[in-house]
Amino acid sequence: MFGKPINMNFKHLIICCVFIIYATSCDKEENAAISPTAAFTFTKLSRNEISFLNNSTNATSFNWDFGDGKTSMETNPTHLYAGSGKFTVTLEAINDTSSDFQEVEIEIEEVKVQVSTLTELMDPVALAVDKTGNIYVADPQNDMIRKVTKNGIVSTFVDSGLDGPTGIALDNSGSIYVTQTNESILKISGDGQISLLAGGTSGNEDGVGSEAQFRSPMGVVVDNSNDIYVVDRLNHRIRKITQEGVVSTIAGSTLGYEDGLGIEAKFNSPVGIAIDKDGSLYIGDANNAVIRKITTEGVVSTYSGSHWGFKDGTDGLFKNPLGLEVDSYGNVYVADNSNHKIRKISTDGIISTLAGSDKGFKDGDGKEAQFNVPFDIAIDNLGNVYIADYDNSRIRVISEL
Repeated sequence: MFGKPINMNFKHLIICCVFIIYATSCDKEENAAISPTAAFTFTKLSRNEISFLNNSTNATSFNWDFGDGKTSMETNPTHLYAGSGKFTVTLEAINDTSSDFQEVEIEIEEVKVQVSTLTELMDPVALAVDKTGNIYVADPQNDMIRKVTKNGIVSTFVDSGLDGPTGIALDNSGSIYVTQTNESILKISGDGQISLLAGGTSGNEDGVGSEAQFRSPMGVVVDNSNDIYVVDRLNHRIRKITQEGVVSTIAGSTLGYEDGLGIEAKFNSPVGIAIDKDGSLYIGDANNAVIRKITTEGVVSTYSGSHWGFKDGTDGLFKNPLGLEVDSYGNVYVADNSNHKIRKISTDGIISTLAGSDKGFKDGDGKEAQFNVPFDIAIDNLGNVYIADYDNSRIRVISEL
């Protein structure tokens, strides 16, 4: 009357199935409960410096993409943007089971600058800035090195023993290196003592001290090891000089235009030179109308530009680029000589016009200011950009508003 008794094995199977279904359901609920949620806010510390506050939950690691090619895995990063425009910032919050994303668009305003005249000096061709903001200017017409304070007070630093100074650089100890029209490279100590470092005759020979030869040496920079790099304009080469006066050729050979390794590369009347924090060199290859880059391994490539002209953008153009400088962010500034403008190359390769319009002389807003054959650039610790404005016989300064 009660039917057949339930088979115990079948009963155990039912119980096991129920337990498995229950356990699986619990696992799903537990996994869902620990899925991460990405969230963040940001604060502008300055025009281009952003602090990010991570409000994500249930995450063990993070990937940030700042929208400018730079990334970070920090929890609460701070980021400096080299360029301006709109950037989509993406945060990925991650744990062992899954990840979640949040995207926010931020806008970095364009730099607004003003141009002013610091002082008048006859035909300045090259300048350098020391750690305290003093500016040293090569004055070839008077065979002098002039010193200009950040307040515009001019004095003569060296007034004898020079012969047409055309390039100038400082090392970390305050010594000054000067290239000259008589094919020599001088070293001037902090107290004004002059010594011949290399050169003195026309030619292209490497060697030690006066055995080495140059043809119209121009731009000069010093690296962190106090090695000196000189643009040897009419030899179309980049030369290296040690503190012992040993001269070698690191790039270039004959006149032309060719990328490559060391002496395989070719330049056409290079003039300006700058160095970044990693030791890479940037060359104003004037007659090729391009900016070249030389890595610490000696690889020469075209960093920016392609042919003679004027254009902003990723495919921007220059007209006789001369002096260069690199700021603390890695942006490259160019004295675009025959365009009478100061150009800026961002770290992502975008060329923009920082200041300058038509040829002439005018202070004021960066877009309306005028230069006349700008020759060289230097940047101080505050980010002020100084210009050797050759045909206006002035030292100009570009400062951010």
